[in-house]
Parts: sequence; structure tokens; C-alpha cells
Amino acid sequence: TLVGLMGIYSSSKTENVRATAASTLSRLLRNSPGLVGGVLDRWGQRLLLTGLADSSSKVQVAAVNMLNQALSQPEVAPKLAGLLAQEQGLLPAAMGLLDHSLPLLRAKAVVSIVLLCRLSPQWLLECCQQKLVLHMERLTRDKDTCTQDAVVLLRQEMSGAVKHICSGIAEQLAIMQNSQIRCSSDGSGSSGACLEQLQVVLHLVTSPFFRPAVVDGQLVQMLAEFLLAVPAEGPGGGAGSVAEFSNTLLHVLEALSQPEHVTRFPDAFLQHLMPALCSVISTNSSHSDTRFFCLRMMSDVLAIYLTDPDRYSAVLAQQLLQPQQAAPRRNSSSNGRLFEVTAVLDALLRQHVVPLVPVLLEQEEPMPLYALKASLPSAEQPAALHVLPCEVYAALYEQPQPQNVSGLQLPLHPFGCQAVCCGFVDQHRYWREHCVLFPARHSSFNPPFYAMICCVLSCLLCSCWVVFWK
Repeated sequence: TLVGLMGIYSSSKTENVRATAASTLSRLLRNSPGLVGGVLDRWGQRLLLTGLADSSSKVQVAAVNMLNQALSQPEVAPKLAGLLAQEQGLLPAAMGLLDHSLPLLRAKAVVSIVLLCRLSPQWLLECCQQKLVLHMERLTRDKDTCTQDAVVLLRQEMSGAVKHICSGIAEQLAIMQNSQIRCSSDGSGSSGACLEQLQVVLHLVTSPFFRPAVVDGQLVQMLAEFLLAVPAEGPGGGAGSVAEFSNTLLHVLEALSQPEHVTRFPDAFLQHLMPALCSVISTNSSHSDTRFFCLRMMSDVLAIYLTDPDRYSAVLAQQLLQPQQAAPRRNSSSNGRLFEVTAVLDALLRQHVVPLVPVLLEQEEPMPLYALKASLPSAEQPAALHVLPCEVYAALYEQPQPQNVSGLQLPLHPFGCQAVCCGFVDQHRYWREHCVLFPARHSSFNPPFYAMICCVLSCLLCSCWVVFWK
């Protein structure tokens, strides 16, 4: 029967006869699943490839039904995967059905992609490279109910697919660290294919449709672990799969550093990603572009938290130094979450961010500029000045040629708080020498810089002149 049906299907030039033969084959395989493997072995390429590309929509429906049936059988799917690898036109033919005018075919094509994603993340990567995301965003406006249900199913499937991909990458990075594999690898082995799958995550997190389904705190935490685990680049700047993986990872992190994600997952960002960024910034073995990228991202994320009154309270941060006053706040249900985020952010500033600033101020531009950008939001909170050591302020005056006036605005902030100002000046009287001698040391500065120094001196005289001149 199978041989006869395949003969009719292959030789008939009449569309209705060919469609009837294809439909009969599809129904026969549905009722006898055990025959699917043998049919694929003997006629798989001719049956599926020609059927998906046929001019008759009835033949295409029968072909996509047989494809989905094969993908849904665990014992047959590996054979079909081999067929897909051999025949490069099979996947584009299935993807092409997403643009078909028949709603039923569009829905069945989406189901085929769901089954392919379950088969292997590599096929999901292939689909993404063929503009799967754009297809799905367009299909979200489809009025057909079946198509909408299939698209929703695919979006739900992406959450598990991303976790599976990240788990595989974590295992591969651990193997690379243990075996001391470095950038000299050519990326042609299994490690390169595994690391390459991070591109799937990049496609999904940059899509407004898929992003809500795949982005969560666990993903941010795993990406932070990747940032710490990626092998250091070699003398040649890195090559092959590791360099590509590092570049893709940075773009994924950039996509996640938007306010909507930063404010939604503060624990993951503050406890995992931000310390990882600080670690990369402080590591001299990291590439300069990577360090700058991480510093810029860190300053942007800090600005989001420190300027958001729902995420950070400078008053609560000051009370952290006085446990007897902080305890009532901690037990308040209305301010409990705000207190927790403020405490974590305060610890992050103390332990990771502030120690980097004096070192970064001595490096080449634009590192000092973004180090100042990371410092200014915390300095603008009067009660948060306790996290900024005086060495940070003094380091500003050691710069031979500051590039902007904003860098000199930072020393003004301590004088907005009387208690902080008195202790600050009392412990560091060398400020008098720095402020007075600064114009003489840097005679090439333009008037805005001189005006800023005069402003600092004025603040000193007005706020705590007794301590300053005694």
C-alpha cells in the first residue's frame, strides 16, 4: 500500500490525485505510527521536502502533518534530525509556511517549530537565524484562533528552552575551566556549538513578544555566572567560539539592563550581576573594551536604583549605621521591601563599587568619566555619603587634566550635610591645601573649573569654617 501511494504521489501530475495520495499517506501513518520510521528511511526527503514546497495547499497540509507526527515520536525524531541536517532546504521550507495564506498551515508550521525546539536547541538557533522572531511578532496580529494558540504555545516553550540552553552553557564553561581550554580553540567542536546557542537568548530577550516569557531573576543570575566563568582572552584578543560567546553575552546583558528589568529583579541584579560586573572591571586580564562595557552598564544600573525612591532610600541607608533605629523600619511591612533593597544596594556600594573608583580615576578616558558617573548618584543622596571614602574625593584633584566640570561637582556634595561635612573636613585637613593650591597646579584650566574650586572653598567656609581653619 505504501509503495503504491508513494508511486501515485510521485508520478501524478494532477493536483487532486496528488493531494489525495498525500492525505491518504498522512492518515495511514497517523493510524500506524510504527510505519513512520520506515517511511522516513525510504522516502523521507522526497516525501517531506517536495510536499512542503508543493504548489497545492492540500499536499502541504499532509506533508506538515507527517513532519509533526515524526517529530512527536521520540524513537523517530533522531532519524528526522539526521534528515534535517543532510537536507538544508527542509527547514526553510517549513519556515516558509509561516507566511502562507492558509491559517491552518500557519498554525501547523508554528507547531512544527515547537517540536523542533524540543528536539534540540540547535534547531531553535537555526530558526532564529531565519528570522523566527520577526515571523512570530507578525503572527501575534493574526486573527485566526488556531494560529494565536500555536504562537502562545511557542512563547511558553521558549522559557524552558532558554533554561535548557543556559544549563548546557554552564556545564560547557565548567568543562572548559577544568580542562584549561582557552581561546586557542577553533570553535569547531561541541564546545563551540554549545556556546553559540547563547545567540538564541539574545534573539529572545531583544524581542518585545518573547522577552516577558524568558526574562526572570534566574536568567540574570546565570548570565552573571557566565560573565565570571568565561575564559580570559588570550594575547591575540580572543578568537573562535569564546570571543563570539563573550560578545554575545555582553549584548544580552545590555538588553537586560533596561529599567523595566532592573526594577523588576533587584535581588538578581544587586546580588549577582553587579558584583560580577565589578569583578570584571577590576580584573586586568579582561579586555579593555569588555571592562569599559561593564563599567558603563554598572553606572547605568546604579543610576536607575539610586534615583528611584521606590528602590532606594538615602534615609534608610543612613539608619543602617544605627541598628537600634533600623530595627523598626525592618519590621514595617510597608517599608520592608524598600529596606531590603536599600540594605543590599548599600552593601554593594561599600564592598564592590566604591573601592574601584580611585583606581578607575587614574586610568585612560573614558574610564574616569563613567567612574564618576557611578559615584555621582550616591553622592547626590546626602545621607548616602558615608559609602564614599574621602580618598575618592581627593583622587579627583590628583587628575592632571579633568575632562569635564561634572567631575569637580562630586566634592561639593559632602557639604550639603552638616554632620558629614564636619567629620569629613576634621579628618582630612589636607583638603585645605588641595583646594587652595589646585588653581596654581592646573593653570591651564578654563573659568568653569576655577568657578567650581571657588564653590568648594565657599562651601567649606560656610559649612564648617571653625573646623577647617583651626
